[in-house]
Amino acid sequence: MSLDVTLYRNYHISYDGGKTLEEKQEDVYSANITHNLGKMATEAGLYEALWRPYQLKEGYDISEDDYNAEYKFEGDNPVKAYEIIEKIEKGLEDMKARPKHYEKFNSSNGWGMYHNFVPWIEKYLKALKEYPESFVECDR
Repeated sequence: MSLDVTLYRNYHISYDGGKTLEEKQEDVYSANITHNLGKMATEAGLYEALWRPYQLKEGYDISEDDYNAEYKFEGDNPVKAYEIIEKIEKGLEDMKARPKHYEKFNSSNGWGMYHNFVPWIEKYLKALKEYPESFVECDR
């Protein structure tokens, strides 16, 4: 199982000289990583920002077992890239400052390693900064 993240943006196109506009969606970044890194992400304060960024939105107060309410909240509260940059920067900084600590959370089966996770976060953060107005989609 893995986490798939996608950054996308909406744009408008006209096929009749601007009389009508059709909204389209364009993916600008996508990546995936194993769920085995969830504990490491949690330790770094990154889990919500990476796996469930809508939980960082104001007004999120849903019981962890109310899946329908959570799903609805996620759909009704899209997250833009700029909203999670600071949280990811902070967690990544801590991970890079204390690699030995985070290596303790490496997956015993080799699928979910610190040395793979840090570069993955760095690339994702770069994309978030490049497309700050893009929407964040996380498929778990």
